[in-house]
Formats: sequence, C-alpha cells, structure tokens
Amino acid sequence: MRKLAVALIIIFNCLAVSALEMKISKETPLEITANEVTGNSKTREVSYKGNVLLKHSGNILRSEKLTLLPGSNKIIAEDRVTFLSENRQVEITGQYTEYLKDTGQLTMKKEAVLVFSDKDGVKTDIRGAIIEVYNSGERAIVSGDVKIKRADIVINCGNADYDRKLERIILEAEPKVKKGVNMYRGDKITIFVRQRRLVAEANVFAKIYPEEKKNADKN
Repeated sequence: MRKLAVALIIIFNCLAVSALEMKISKETPLEITANEVTGNSKTREVSYKGNVLLKHSGNILRSEKLTLLPGSNKIIAEDRVTFLSENRQVEITGQYTEYLKDTGQLTMKKEAVLVFSDKDGVKTDIRGAIIEVYNSGERAIVSGDVKIKRADIVINCGNADYDRKLERIILEAEPKVKKGVNMYRGDKITIFVRQRRLVAEANVFAKIYPEEKKNADKN
C-alpha cells in the first residue's frame, strides 16, 4: 500500500508540473482520457497509453500513446494517430505527431494523410512524408513525395503549400498536375482553387486535348 501511495504521488506531481509548464488555463483547458497513465519523476514526462483522447481548443487528438514533455508545450502522439478539427472540417491521420499547444501547430509524420472538406462538400486528399498544419487547418505545408487529389485533379510534387483562406496551392520540386486527361508541368505551379486557374512558371510543358480545352472554355 505504501509503494502504491508513493507511486501515485509521483504521478500526480508530474502531472502538476506538466500542467504548470504548459500554461493550461480556464480558457484553454487540456482534457485527456486513456486506459492508463504513468509519470517519470526523473524526466518529469507523463505518458498516456491505450485509447488516448485529447481535447484542446476545439481540436480532438486520438492515439494509442501520448506523451507530455516537461519544459515545453510539445505533445507527442504515436500509433494510429487521428487529429480532427470539427469547426474547420479537417482530419489528419498518421503514426507520429508533434502538437504545440500554444500555437496549435501540428506536424504529422509516417503515413501522413490530410483531408479537407470544403463548404461545398468537395474533399481534398493530401499525402506526404511530412505534413505541417497551422491555425487548425487554415494552412498546410507538405513535403516528401506529395500526392494531392481533388475532384478530377491529381497532383504529384516534392513540396506543396496549401493556403485554405486564400484558396491557393503552391507546388514546387518537379510538380505535375493532371486535370482529366490534360497534364501540366513546370518548376513552380500555382493553383487558384476557387477561380479554377493554374499558373505554371519556368520550364513549362503542357499536354492539352481539344475536347478538354473546349469544356474548359465553356466553364
């Protein structure tokens, strides 16, 4: 019984220190549920395991393991990670995530997939080696074997910067865009989503089929 009491005191102390360092307030409470929680008195890390659910500022993070790091506001989630921002209609999945509490910045690695759902119901599926999300999904920077799919548009490139507020996607590192049967390449390609406009720069190559061009002109 004494050993159990000591263990609980250590865990509670670690939780208190983590809460203090992360500046959890009444305005931005951090809610966490899990199957088990352990605290390390030496490293002051607090780890949650099994069906972990974290809620913060309207954001929801699920994983099998979650670690609160001392001395910073960083939260690390691992194994079957899902991040959902219901207000922004953003969902991110992967195997490893770093989440910064003060800014809400999230970095997803390992099998990273980001899905945006627009107001008109159209979904944008973005995949890459690393996905960095800012402002609860207002902006996403993707790098490493990037693949983007939206309606009849399929994109491959090395780096992509998607600004939802500006409704603009900037593609670099050998970008290639296919819209239907048409194809566009260039050193840099900018897509203005709402305007349905594409701008390719430097070393531009395009393959446009007459029927597709006719349909594009009608739009």
